Amino acid sequence: MDTKKLRQKILDLAIRGKLVPQDPNDEPASVLLERIRAEKQQLINEGKIKAPRSSKASDTSHYGNLPKGWTICTLSDLCEIKGGKRIPKGKTFSKEQTPYIYIRVTDMKNQTILLDDLKYIDFDVHEEIKNYIIRADDLYLTIAGTIGSVGCIPESLDGMHLTENAARLTNIRCSKKYLLYALLSTPSQEHFSFRFHQVAQPKLSIETASSTTIYLPPIKEQERIVSKVEKLIRIVDIIENGVQDLGVSSKTAKAKILSLAISGKLVPQDPTDEPAIDLLKRINPDFLPCDNSHYENLPVGWIKCKMSDL
Repeated sequence: MDTKKLRQKILDLAIRGKLVPQDPNDEPASVLLERIRAEKQQLINEGKIKAPRSSKASDTSHYGNLPKGWTICTLSDLCEIKGGKRIPKGKTFSKEQTPYIYIRVTDMKNQTILLDDLKYIDFDVHEEIKNYIIRADDLYLTIAGTIGSVGCIPESLDGMHLTENAARLTNIRCSKKYLLYALLSTPSQEHFSFRFHQVAQPKLSIETASSTTIYLPPIKEQERIVSKVEKLIRIVDIIENGVQDLGVSSKTAKAKILSLAISGKLVPQDPTDEPAIDLLKRINPDFLPCDNSHYENLPVGWIKCKMSDL
């Protein structure tokens, strides 16, 4: 069973409205989207955030019919997207642990941040790039080298520094977990794959990321979808671990079968069979039996020999 494809199928069903039933009593996603846009416009008018560049959703023809209560929007409709920052020229990581962690793309695995090989920066480097951080409420999106990995930030890394090779999705105005799964679905991943800059190191622009099409369900359905996805993924994890265990068990079983076979414990002996020593003497009349003393309890009719005797 290809568990990777199974996980992807679960996500693709989720963002097409086919994983949980729709509830006609849910507030339509279009109402949520208008409220989000009104709130953003208010913040723009107050000078608290910058007006985003206009971004159109990509081709949605492969989505088919929208489920009732759903709407289409872009990633920039649902959050703000901000870049990270490289370590200033001439500066390096700290050789000692400091209060300032620098999160790299290599740390971004399995929809989270791995904590076993974190890098630290000194206070002076922190001061130069202190505005380029990521919060526990944000999502990361890798935009260089590895394109399109998405994940959450552990609470222990709240406020730490973000590499220039990833973007920060902040002020998320829908279910964060739903947005995570939507960005990991096939349509979003294809958007990232087909539209990054073809340079020595592939890079996805913030503008291109902003235009990613998001299929948006009502907020209550988002929560139901997240719950269902996580339940199904846990089942897939169990299946995957079971398959791995079965592989180990199968290998052990094969070795055990062979061991039983060459020790005479797989089938019963027949006292009327010609003894093996007679077979060996027929092969070579000068055959001399080896010392069988350490082979205690050899089956009746068996004998020890060298492979060259055969």
